[in-house]
Amino acid sequence: GGGGSAGGGVNGVVDGVWGWTPGARLKGFFDVDEKAVGERMRRAVWPWQDQLLEGTSFDMEAMGPADARPDFYVPFWTAATLVLSAATCSSIFHGARSDMNFLGLTVAFTVYFGYLGAAAAAYWLYGRYTGGSSSFAHILCCYGYSYVPILVGVILSAIPVNTVSWVALALAFLTSAAVLLRNLDAEA
Repeated sequence: GGGGSAGGGVNGVVDGVWGWTPGARLKGFFDVDEKAVGERMRRAVWPWQDQLLEGTSFDMEAMGPADARPDFYVPFWTAATLVLSAATCSSIFHGARSDMNFLGLTVAFTVYFGYLGAAAAAYWLYGRYTGGSSSFAHILCCYGYSYVPILVGVILSAIPVNTVSWVALALAFLTSAAVLLRNLDAEA
């Protein structure tokens, strides 16, 4: 769970022998509070009420200023879960075999993590060109949380009724787009 940093570093980054590694620099983005993550996931599934990280509707007194920081915890795990679910569904669709479908896993990894990084980078570059002030971490966090409704839609699409599956996925992608529009519109 979230809390203080173990090692006396700044923003959860550990000082010492391994403090120079890229992983040590990213540690602060994975040091999250479960309450804040749960609230952000709720906001991602229902984005019409509150923004993910901050804004006039974000209650800084109740959540605390550390909870307004962008995190990479949910973006990483939702993308990884979507990769595994897409690879698994691909294997099932093409016939259950005893061997692992590494091509499907590679394609799913490239699609989900590639979109996460490339779309966030493109939006960040656009913001730099137009005078936006959002950090890359904030934008990547918003794109990552926009995967939460898609994950819910993928789970609901397992219902063996074709119409329900298509409606669930369509609503998931519309909700995902709403997360991005609601949280990045004012940031550009």
